Amino acid sequence: LADAKQLSEQGEHAQAMVVRQHALDLAMALGDNRVIFFALGGLAGSAAEAGESGLVLSLCAQQEPLLTDEEPVIVGAYFHRADLMACAWIQIAHGHEIGGERTAARSALELARALALYACDKTNNDREALHCLETLVQSLLLLNEAAEARAQVARCVASLAAMPTVGSELWCVLELARARIDVHEGGVGVQTLKTLQAIEESVLQTASDVQLLIGEVRLVLQLAQEQLGHHEQALSSHKRATQWHVNRH
Repeated sequence: LADAKQLSEQGEHAQAMVVRQHALDLAMALGDNRVIFFALGGLAGSAAEAGESGLVLSLCAQQEPLLTDEEPVIVGAYFHRADLMACAWIQIAHGHEIGGERTAARSALELARALALYACDKTNNDREALHCLETLVQSLLLLNEAAEARAQVARCVASLAAMPTVGSELWCVLELARARIDVHEGGVGVQTLKTLQAIEESVLQTASDVQLLIGEVRLVLQLAQEQLGHHEQALSSHKRATQWHVNRH
């Protein structure tokens, strides 16, 4: 699983899925439900990175019978599982929206919101809480609930054990969520733009999972630049985001 994580960070998502499938096969051979649970979770993570939303939901469904209140470590991983499912439903909603199926898209987004809210509410880990918050904010904005998104950001920040250090992974995640709301409300100012540029720079310098956010950061940065009339910079951000997604898949 450590090898698979490294492959994911390098953008080798197909290979990461192969490695994680092998880990799942070994776990199944061992017959250890705890190991199987985490192997399924790792494979679901790779599927999410590869944009395979249907597979994410299928793998998470296979985890369900293995969940037990008697194992705190597994229960803790349940929040990550809920976040993965929320991200999958956001992808599914996007597909419905493209197909003109607005009712189905809204239903998918409401499922995403419920799962992300559950994940935010139940975890007491700052890292998990902020990553789940980012997903929750995405779903709320897609449902045009910007005021609720701001309220959830404030609530999450108030519950943190410590405020993230500027430039850190968690700072990037938190500030991206805030910037999303600014962009959605059309309230982008110079400070929002500077913050997004700082996030992009910080993310590129880290080797952690937060690098998976770089495509999203660049898309939000593009929208912010467009609002401020910085059209050449917006085009550059769009090209970098597109290239990142091409390399990722």
